Amino acid sequence: MKKMTLALFAVFLLFLLAACGDAIEEETAAPPETANAETDDFALDEEPGEEADAGSAADVLYDDEAMLPEDCFPGEAYDPEEQVCYIECDTEEECLAKEEEIYGNLDEYLDTEFSGPAGRPPADSGEAPAAGEEQPIARYNVDDTLEIALLEKDDSVTNPDYADPNRHEEIWGAVRYLLPNDVLREDVGRFFIFTDGPDGTLAYVEQLPDDLNTWQFGVDIEDARDMYTKDFVHTLIHEFGHVATLRNNQVPPDTSRPSPPGDEEFVEPSPVELSCATFYTGEGCSNPDSYINLFFARFWSDIYEENLAGSNEAETQEEMDEFAAEFYDEYSDRFLSEYAATNPGEDIAESFTFFVLQEKPDGDTIAEQKILFFYEFEPLVKMRTQMRGQLARLNK
Repeated sequence: MKKMTLALFAVFLLFLLAACGDAIEEETAAPPETANAETDDFALDEEPGEEADAGSAADVLYDDEAMLPEDCFPGEAYDPEEQVCYIECDTEEECLAKEEEIYGNLDEYLDTEFSGPAGRPPADSGEAPAAGEEQPIARYNVDDTLEIALLEKDDSVTNPDYADPNRHEEIWGAVRYLLPNDVLREDVGRFFIFTDGPDGTLAYVEQLPDDLNTWQFGVDIEDARDMYTKDFVHTLIHEFGHVATLRNNQVPPDTSRPSPPGDEEFVEPSPVELSCATFYTGEGCSNPDSYINLFFARFWSDIYEENLAGSNEAETQEEMDEFAAEFYDEYSDRFLSEYAATNPGEDIAESFTFFVLQEKPDGDTIAEQKILFFYEFEPLVKMRTQMRGQLARLNK
């Protein structure tokens, strides 16, 4: 087998990523300067380039300086030219064995009862949200160095803890500490701070209505009080799984569909959807060799019509949850969690999360085969190694 080196591309190295063989070939499109269509309740800040004070907690979580040899774990090598710690190995088996020995077990971050976003109702007037009701707090542009600059904020937010830009920086620092920076730089153009109260939606991602090639990463400030908990880590990796499998080199955005989609109970299929010969994700028609189309063909082609029919019959979220539970019970050996049975998009994101946080399984069930699916793609294996290394360093 061809020699394989799994380098730990520490996310501390924003500027070195371009020199490590994973350079982004095209510059990320500059984030739109106008407000998102869903931010009518926001007041534009007078100084959109204002940033949090230097020396915030984010600086502890995310440091732009290069890694040093003392940052490496015993068993890792250090490359002084690229200034990274990495695991050097010749086969996948050797790499996984060394990784397990160096990083240990990370099952503590796996939330087997993950229930996904609890819905994202439209923003209200800015008053304290009722249960499950989303209150926007602040929205930031993300530049190509992963620095954030305030785009808009809700001036009606009176809770100083919510409005504190240092807390926003700290939460964003945790996102970019944990998640692969090359993907964030290329695909994420907005960072959104909101709350729907405790224990609702912790985080979500969505395409920007005015730029479908760019994603917004939203985090609930109330649920992010304790970062790097099981809930926080599992959710961030799950949401990143959506971006990694739906980014425009995997699923070209469908610009023919309503953007944002209308509120009608039934939305007419777009011309792209009607002509799509592969799996249509909702965001677009997936490329034939995309992760999600291959995943769908292997694991969903025989049960998708049943899933789609049941989902379409559900008229409320409660009915949708009830159907998903029944669908999971019917095919429990195929899914890693009940939430994964919702649809192929949630299934691949959940399976990706298990792939990152669990050791490689034997593949005795279809659910385990979904984890093994990701090992077929070297870029995803590298993402896994990077995130596991970052989690392991938290306890160093």
